[in-house]
Amino acid sequence: LYFPALIWEISRKIKAPKDETDYTTYSKLFGYKKATRFVLLMTLIDIVTNIILVYNLNKISILLLVLLVSWMTYQFVAFMKNPERCRLVDKVERYTYLQEGTMVLTVAVYLLMGKI
Repeated sequence: LYFPALIWEISRKIKAPKDETDYTTYSKLFGYKKATRFVLLMTLIDIVTNIILVYNLNKISILLLVLLVSWMTYQFVAFMKNPERCRLVDKVERYTYLQEGTMVLTVAVYLLMGKI
C-alpha cells in the first residue's frame, strides 16, 4: 500500500501554473512536467508490482490493471500537455480507488473460487 499513498501524496502537490499559491508544491519546486513524470514512473512501478502479485491468482485482474494504468498514463500525458484541463489529484484518486478495489476483488475471488 506504500506506492498508492506516495502517488497520491505527490500528485496532490502538483498544480497547473495558474493554480499555484504561496504553498510550496512539487510543481513549484521541480516544474509540473517533471513532477508529473515522477508520479507516472511511480505508478508504472506500482502496477508492475501489482501484476506480479496477482499473476498466479487471476489473469482477468491483470487485464483490468493494464487497462487502468493505460487510462492513468493517458491522464498524466494529457496533464503534461495541458495542465489546466483538470486537477491531477482527482484523476489519481479515481485511479487509486479502482486499482485498490481490483486488488481486493482479486483476493476475494481467489478465496471464493480459486485461481482463474
